Amino acid sequence: MSVEGVRADGGALAFVAGSAPLQAEGSSATVATVLAGRGAVGWSTRSLSGPTPLASGTYFGDASSTGGLSTDLTQSVVWSNQALTPAAPAGTNLFLRRADGSFLALTKVGAPAFGPGAALSGASRDFGRLFFTTTVPQLDEDPLLNGNTYEYSAGQLRLVPILPPVVPDGPEEPVPAGGSLAPGALPAVSDDGRQVLFKATFFPGLYLRSDGAKSVEVSKPMPGSSDPNPPAEATSAGISADGKAVLFISANELTEDANTGESGGVPNDAGADLYSYDVASGVLTDLTVDTDPADVATGADVEAVLGASRDASYVYFVARGKLAAGGTSGERNLYVEHDGAIDFVATDPEVGAHFYVTPDGLHAAFTSTARQGAYDNAAFAEAYRYSYGGGLECASCRPGGEAPSAGASLAGRAISDDGTFLFFQSADAILPTIQSGQANVFEYSGGQVRLLTPGDGPAALLVGAGASGEDVFIATHQELSPQGQGPVFAIYDARVNAEVPVPSVPAACQGEGCRGALPPAPEFPGAGSASFEAPGRVSAPTLKVVKGSKLQLRLIVPGAGELTVSGRGLGVVKKQATKAGATTVSLALKPGAERKRQKRGVFRTEAEILFRASADGASRASVELGFEAGAKRRGAR
Repeated sequence: MSVEGVRADGGALAFVAGSAPLQAEGSSATVATVLAGRGAVGWSTRSLSGPTPLASGTYFGDASSTGGLSTDLTQSVVWSNQALTPAAPAGTNLFLRRADGSFLALTKVGAPAFGPGAALSGASRDFGRLFFTTTVPQLDEDPLLNGNTYEYSAGQLRLVPILPPVVPDGPEEPVPAGGSLAPGALPAVSDDGRQVLFKATFFPGLYLRSDGAKSVEVSKPMPGSSDPNPPAEATSAGISADGKAVLFISANELTEDANTGESGGVPNDAGADLYSYDVASGVLTDLTVDTDPADVATGADVEAVLGASRDASYVYFVARGKLAAGGTSGERNLYVEHDGAIDFVATDPEVGAHFYVTPDGLHAAFTSTARQGAYDNAAFAEAYRYSYGGGLECASCRPGGEAPSAGASLAGRAISDDGTFLFFQSADAILPTIQSGQANVFEYSGGQVRLLTPGDGPAALLVGAGASGEDVFIATHQELSPQGQGPVFAIYDARVNAEVPVPSVPAACQGEGCRGALPPAPEFPGAGSASFEAPGRVSAPTLKVVKGSKLQLRLIVPGAGELTVSGRGLGVVKKQATKAGATTVSLALKPGAERKRQKRGVFRTEAEILFRASADGASRASVELGFEAGAKRRGAR
């Protein structure tokens, strides 16, 4: 099972599974793409794949028929050798499956051989413009016999890889050997689909096609530049959502101030620079001008762009040049460029790993095996959150400072759009409640790490999250909710303020122990997303402040079960609750935390509360605690 996308509001996700729901089209496919959506009565599923009638003998092998999804997950592009529309050409074709389940044929000529024959390579945000590659020519002007890249819009097909005129006012010509879209950290297509980046086969440049009517080479040198070396391959980093800016990397010195390395005073293009092309003006800007004497031989030596804001105004990239304080010449440095200024972020990020930037570019989440500060990560990958102007935080480092025994990883939307919540998975025993030795899913917020999975069962995988961070999707064999189907691999939604059904009480029950289950407790600040859709949950106060090193914490539990309370600087407390209602646990600071309280006058921490019932699953809450030496003060940190 793999997740293809999570809708921004957290109310839907699409995943590829070994079989589709039996009630959905595509149930006979070996592999199907399934849309799970949350409604008023819970979650339901439907197939996004093409139908595979058994009577026709359709078989997709071990590949899904779905080749692309719209941003809102309501539409999909599928391939099929069935005539999904009355006028579909013979053979294998590409189709758009609309939100209402109807189909639209995208290809005009089907592929004769079995197989996809075509694949989606980009799309506008509303799916009104679709870009696909095909192995079969669709138009007479296509110069290739083995297919090319096309745009489908308003019922029309247009060839994309078309070169700009060789001379002013001359004709445009299709690329002789064809071409393909050129995505990078950003997409190759603007949100409205009017601007699209492509690479022309056997040509080193990067091209922008506008409205299907005009092409321009964005990697063309600016007047006044004087690089004597042959044209270098331009590597696309994508186009901004509004289509106003293009980012790319090139070893050529394309502007007057560029420096991609020199030997004996002569440019050698040994390194590469990061460039931004303004679509309206046609002006090219070098974002990584390197004047450090130690970098003369290679210049900035930009390796890759890892992420960018949607408007391309914040760009995160790796370079070996010293471009800002904190960077080291010759080392792999992670930088962020904004408004002409470059800031150092971290050392040696994992280029091949997941890197996520919030849409506004102000926050980034990534992993690195390099030591970033005082914490000794023992060469394990740790998860980090960077905030522009606010610095770097290690989300997965053990709060007590002990060296890790396993690394961390990210997936999907790893950080909420406002940067408040970061989600990661790790098999490291980051918190004392973790006993499984398997991967668990965590949330990092406010300088604190919280466990979102029980910590004592099979491995759990982070799938993704909604834009607000209020929905976190977790896949595991462990049944995390009574709505699950037992110990099978399934996806769960750890959700803030989930509507939770309350267990009914048998009518014949009498006595003190039969008052009935309490209504679902409200979510408290600091509880994060650690709230599975389970029947009843433990509740705690928002804040508890005392004078001294011990306190009594009053909790409300939904029934009989085991309570575990732990936290940084606290001794772990386990208690058995025999019935629903209020119960009290005694907490005390560990010696090290007590010394800090005496020295600083206060020790603040957060207690994680885990309640587990034999039949009703697990629920969690958290409470901020303050142990003070002086007069009592109230208020959150």
